[in-house]
Amino acid sequence: MKTEPVYYKDTYQKTCKATVLAIKDEGIILDKTVFYPECGGQPGDQGTFGTWKVTDTTKDKDGTVFHHIPGFDGKIGDSYDLVLDWDHRYAYMKVHAAQHLLSGLLYHAFSIGTLSVHQGRRLLTIEIDKNEFGEDQCWHLEDLARKAILDGHPIHYLEMPRHEAEELGMRRSIKVDSDTVRIVVIDQVDEIACGGLHVANTREIEQIAYVGQEMIRGHVRLQFLVADEVTSSVHRWQQTIMQLCTLHSAKEDELVEKSRLLVSRLGDLEHKCTELEEQLAVSYLVQKGKGRNVIALDISSAPVSLKAFASGLKEEGDGAVCLVEKTDSLLRWLVFLSGRYAVLDFAEFKKNIMPLIHGKGGGRPPLWQGKGDLLPCETFLDAFVHWVTPLEQKP
Repeated sequence: MKTEPVYYKDTYQKTCKATVLAIKDEGIILDKTVFYPECGGQPGDQGTFGTWKVTDTTKDKDGTVFHHIPGFDGKIGDSYDLVLDWDHRYAYMKVHAAQHLLSGLLYHAFSIGTLSVHQGRRLLTIEIDKNEFGEDQCWHLEDLARKAILDGHPIHYLEMPRHEAEELGMRRSIKVDSDTVRIVVIDQVDEIACGGLHVANTREIEQIAYVGQEMIRGHVRLQFLVADEVTSSVHRWQQTIMQLCTLHSAKEDELVEKSRLLVSRLGDLEHKCTELEEQLAVSYLVQKGKGRNVIALDISSAPVSLKAFASGLKEEGDGAVCLVEKTDSLLRWLVFLSGRYAVLDFAEFKKNIMPLIHGKGGGRPPLWQGKGDLLPCETFLDAFVHWVTPLEQKP
């Protein structure tokens, strides 16, 4: 059961009258459609069919086109107007054309192939067959794309037998198995087998901006913005820069150095705060421990967190410390053993005491940490003291 692909006859046709051929679990099958089904990285179209909303359009492996229409209660033989969400479609036509333009330029200007692409509404990404592509090259690629957009290269389609298409020497092998191949041509820039939809001229792409890159599977993945997304992002960037200039009392070209100095100072302050918190934690233990070697405390009301105690404790002298800190949902615990208490076997503690709070965690001498149930933390602390008492009583 085939649907006439009106979208291939005229990629700019926004509506048509369509008749219901079948109603399936997968979706509604129509006799004709201007809705492009998801394929080749281009999302399926959206819009309306009569009074119903079409949320997506897909195609199965046999080429059957399904219109996803939640709540559809029409019947076979009914005819209604099928109307595209044109803004959605046109945005992806621009992005798809931009991807072909960039991949063509990468291949012909840099001898770089395209491995995979993702055509998002906001971000276009192209994974290339290189593990390095410098920033200067990225800006040069952007310049070439900008020139190609301004030059206004026509974009059109050719259909030819497979054996003729294979003789064109395109930058990528043909992925479909059909005997007839659809070729997308950007005059003087690129030609590639593709079943997607694109704008008719590179000028319609409007803008392309390189915005970054990342590594994936050992290859560089380039990131771009296209058309309206460039403008909206530039406006956001300008607003951010103006706000930062105000905050730093600086000019735009001074922001990086001002920020670098601020980050450095913040790092120094954080280091100093950490040292002070560690000192405060040790002082707290000295005060609460009252000269004892064995300390078991709930430090939930202490002026610093358990993290400060963990970093502040040092292997100096004899000490057996068990601390707990209550949060809204769980108990965090710490055990520290130094000096003559270091001979205690933590595996025994883990086996006999941690189960009291359904505790989890670990570490290595002299410090172990973990979490457990909030209750009964007092029993947990008492058990720790009882565990170390035999060693405490030895001369």
